[in-house]
Amino acid sequence: MKKWLLIVLAFAAVQASCQKETDTPAGNGVCLTLGASLRTATKLDWSGSDESGYKATFNAHDRLLLYFRNASGTQVGQTFTLPIDISTLSADGRIASFTGSDVFIPDGATQIFAYLDNDAEPDYMTYGTTPYVELASQSGTLAEATGRQIIAGSLPLEGLQQKPGALAGNIDFNLRTSILKLELTFPEGSVPAADTPITLSNEGKTFYNRIRLYWGEPFYIANRNTKGPITTYASSVEGNTLHSWICIWAGDSFSGSVIEIKDGQTTWTATFDPQETPQAGSLYRIRRTLSAWDPETGSGGITGGGYTEK
Repeated sequence: MKKWLLIVLAFAAVQASCQKETDTPAGNGVCLTLGASLRTATKLDWSGSDESGYKATFNAHDRLLLYFRNASGTQVGQTFTLPIDISTLSADGRIASFTGSDVFIPDGATQIFAYLDNDAEPDYMTYGTTPYVELASQSGTLAEATGRQIIAGSLPLEGLQQKPGALAGNIDFNLRTSILKLELTFPEGSVPAADTPITLSNEGKTFYNRIRLYWGEPFYIANRNTKGPITTYASSVEGNTLHSWICIWAGDSFSGSVIEIKDGQTTWTATFDPQETPQAGSLYRIRRTLSAWDPETGSGGITGGGYTEK
């Protein structure tokens, strides 16, 4: 049923947006409409309406950034932008169509690969032949964490259906990232200022803080694809508790990690030692009660396991 609805939406958008009346073979400009779905893309709306803002629906500012690759996995041709046709947005916001009026499908292309972008958000990702996203320094707000999320999808060219002067197909999007929500509670009267840096790190440097992407996966380029600490800040303070949101690459190991806050001469620490890796499209809440580390006695800090709630 979902696939049928997507293709109906796609061809309805073709009729509304594509005015060409002749068949256009691959290699020439064509009107391309993709019916896109976010139904299986995210678990970030798990908490319901009390914490809104997770990327679980399309909106009027969304657009697709389109790439083509050949059978050997090499990118061919140029990148195209397909804006959303807001008139096709489903009632639940999980299905919509995106249309580009003059898309050139290069010879030898066998697959379409697309990233979901949003022109209303700050530019947290740099797009090009290999898109790049920075995770090392984040503000700690929910809006920024969701803005840094990597959402991608693909479909084979043979999955496109042809109408006069136009092509249409369906594409399902999936998140490649997760979000951590830190809830850090301090002793009475000792809460650091909201602009105090919060660092998440481990000795093994096992999680990404800068990612150069190639077909939705990390692609090694020296100094642009690194693993190491992530620094964030509090987005809000409630009583003795700081709140901060962090976007992370799903599938990384955070085993043996430490959350550290240096406030003047005081260093607050808490362990974060999950045994499982985070799943893409999930939100994990990390609650910790912190105590100061005393360098003279070597005591302090708080031990803890992994994710306290998901």
